[in-house]
Parts: sequence; C-alpha cells; structure tokens
Amino acid sequence: MSNFLQRESNNITVANFFEAYQLKKYNFDPDYQRKSIWSDEKKSFLIDSIIKNFPIPPIFLHQKIDNSSGATKYDVIDGKQRLSAIIDFLENKISISDEEEGSSLSGLYFRDLDVPEYAEYKKRIWRYTLSIEYIDTGDKAVIDSIFDRLNRNGEPLTGQELRNANYYQTPLLKSVGEAVKNDFWGLRLKVVDKSRMEDIEFISELYFLISEESELTASMSKTDELYAKYAVKTEADIAEINKKFVEITNFLSDLNLDYMEYRFGGVSHLYGLFAFAKHCVDEGIEGDSISGDLRNFYRELRDQTFEDENIKKYKESMSSRTKDASSRRKRKAALINYCVNN
Repeated sequence: MSNFLQRESNNITVANFFEAYQLKKYNFDPDYQRKSIWSDEKKSFLIDSIIKNFPIPPIFLHQKIDNSSGATKYDVIDGKQRLSAIIDFLENKISISDEEEGSSLSGLYFRDLDVPEYAEYKKRIWRYTLSIEYIDTGDKAVIDSIFDRLNRNGEPLTGQELRNANYYQTPLLKSVGEAVKNDFWGLRLKVVDKSRMEDIEFISELYFLISEESELTASMSKTDELYAKYAVKTEADIAEINKKFVEITNFLSDLNLDYMEYRFGGVSHLYGLFAFAKHCVDEGIEGDSISGDLRNFYRELRDQTFEDENIKKYKESMSSRTKDASSRRKRKAALINYCVNN
C-alpha cells in the first residue's frame, strides 16, 4: 500500500446530496461500516447547526466509477450518521433541536418550513454546503485503513467494530454473522447491544471455545489475537467449527429451559451453559438425562439456596471477573458436577 494517498476535495449542497441519494448513488452500509446510530436528539442538533450555517466535519466517500458506463456510486467511509440525520430531517422523521430557549424553530419539521415566515430557513438548508473528501482506489487495504484512522479520532469504535472493519471478508466473520441470525440466539442475545456488535463478539467467543477446546478470557487483546489467528483459516476449517456450534445450539434448544423464570439470560450465564452443553455433546450425554437436574440447579440458584457446594461455587464465579477463563471454567465444572457427576 502506498504511503501517499491521492484524494480529491469538493463541496456539494444538501440539495445536490439529496438528489443523488434519491437516485440511489450512496451505499451507507459497506461491510466495514459500524451499525451504531445517533439518537434523534443528536440528529436534530446537527440540523440546527446546518440552519445556523455552522461548519460540520467533512464526509469521506469511496468513489466507485463503472469503467464501462461511467456510472458513479459512493460508499460512505465516514459521515454516515451526519448524512442519515440530514435525510431523516428532509423526510420529516426528526425535528429541529435548538439549545437556545424560546427559539421559534425548535420542534419544527421540514414540512413546517413551507410557510412564508420560514422560507429563508428552508433555502438555507438546501444551499448548505457539505465538505466532501473523495477516495478513488480499488485497494481494500487503503479503505480499511482510512476507516480505522478516522474512527479512532471520532467516537471510539468498540473492539468488535474494529475487528469487523479488519476481517469482514474472512470466512470466520462471515460464518459468525450468519450464526447470530439463528432463532435461538436471536432470543438469547436481546440483552446485548447489537448496534455495537456485542452479539457478534459473543458468538465469536463461543466459536473460539469450540476450536480451542478451552474456556478463554474475554479481553480485547485475547480476542484480537484469536481473530488474527483464525482470519487465515479456510471456509472448510470454519465450517467444521460452525457444524459443532449448530450441534451444541440444537442441544440447548431441545432442553426448552425457561430463561425468564430462572433469570439466567446474561452472557456470563450463557457462556457457562454453552460450555456445559459442549461437554454433554462431546461425551454423548443425552439432554433428557440432565434437563431435570439443570432446572433444579437454576431454581436453587435463584432461590438463594446454597446448600449444595456446586451452586455455591457457581455463585462465587459470578461475583467478580465473570469473563475470566477461570470463572468460566468454575461455572462449567459446577454444572457438570451437579447435573452429571452426582
């Protein structure tokens, strides 16, 4: 990758942008883009800045020109939230927000600006200039690097969002992305922030539990290390991990546990339960033979009945550092000893 990047800067009006948007010229969700979105309050405040003609940061676009037709489209590298806020306002989904008390514009939608007394404000919006940086390159590494650097200087990306930017084309991340769509995990992972890819991160941890044959500490450095290790694995390698993942998931689903009743839907509980289910699948233990004891285990845990030593140890593992490998091993061992070895 060249150390010197050729790029082109330009200004376009909001009217220019919206016209091109209606022609479907913009791709707001290239694979490396994060899923998080601004609140309506933050979007509305941006619109107020535009009406006041205050500057906003430049938009970075990956310009893609079809060599046969000359048709041009743009992947949004940076500025997705700003452009989305503008679209939402023009489509009357959000109103204007103004921190100045008594402002006559506060709470107004774009459609409300059609009356003569607000005509000047509507004119300002259409003519507001957006600063654009065009990146014209076919080198994926350049785009990934730009996205990474820009977001390091803005709202920090989570570890998983950065991994998604770096590894989105790998068989590992593609497989994990499909795995989170499983109905069972869709219900279980309502507790996590999917907009920040916490569901992707958790399922990745389960993949690594399978492939490494050991409970692992959920730290950023360790997860980064494992992503780098498995990024070079083939589709066939990852398919084998996914096959086992599906087998364990089916085992858990067939248990028909009431996650709401026993209140063990948090990811620390889910990791321990998955590790236990993996042990059962590996050892050929039928779900029917342990389901009753498993229900009793969680019932006693929630009833604060700590007479059994295994339930005590499980409870202790949930007191602190719940994502450490040692705590995860303790939870699995407690479940095995109570449900299998008794």
